[in-house]
Amino acid sequence: MIIALDSGIGGASILKEVMENSFNNEFVYFADTMNSPYGNKSKKQIYEIVKKNVDYLSSKYKIDVLIVACNTATSVCAEKFRKIYNFPIIGVEPPIKVAIDRGNKNILVIATKQTIKTNMTLKKYISQKNADVTIELLPLKKLAKIIDKNVEDLDVVIPYLKHKLKNGKYDAIVLGCTHYNFIKKQIKQLFPNAEIISCESGVARNVKRICSNLKSQNHKLEILLSKKNLSIQNFLDNYFCNDFSRN
Repeated sequence: MIIALDSGIGGASILKEVMENSFNNEFVYFADTMNSPYGNKSKKQIYEIVKKNVDYLSSKYKIDVLIVACNTATSVCAEKFRKIYNFPIIGVEPPIKVAIDRGNKNILVIATKQTIKTNMTLKKYISQKNADVTIELLPLKKLAKIIDKNVEDLDVVIPYLKHKLKNGKYDAIVLGCTHYNFIKKQIKQLFPNAEIISCESGVARNVKRICSNLKSQNHKLEILLSKKNLSIQNFLDNYFCNDFSRN
């Protein structure tokens, strides 16, 4: 069983890429709609919430791989979880290395406040102080919540993006929150010359490597929400509708 966990719809973009690369498996997508968004909470709150969810999932399923499909939860929880649980933990990271390796010189990283505050990968590259590369970190406190609340019309994010991203000409915009994977079109509309870089393919390759010998006779997906939310349920049902039989 491959399980992906996030606070809302964001991690679905990760799981779908994983499903397309590791078809013969059983999957669960868990959206913690009761506690969304994670990014504005304290580290203590995030850790306690996500651990409670992982404990619940591990009591309900035999987990072969857990994908913490949230940058904020990965930054706060992943390393600690690897010392607690006996199944592989795969997190998600802002793909800033990809942006640099592709030769981009003026890079914007957008993420939640907590990801920018705690993510060690971002701290590593900022501390290197490469004179040829400018990296700007921009916390977008409200964006994940706006996305979850407007899944039926994601163009609603455009005024907020215009207000927050009004300065700068960027070669690349790195998405440091999986929710933002669903608004690439809107970001591209505002920055047509910037490369939009996200982490789905990298996570999928990592899962495929770990799960190369993992097969199942049942090809199915179960979608769980911690609190009923009809718009998010419908969005996820439609997003995954052609991939697997679903419970």
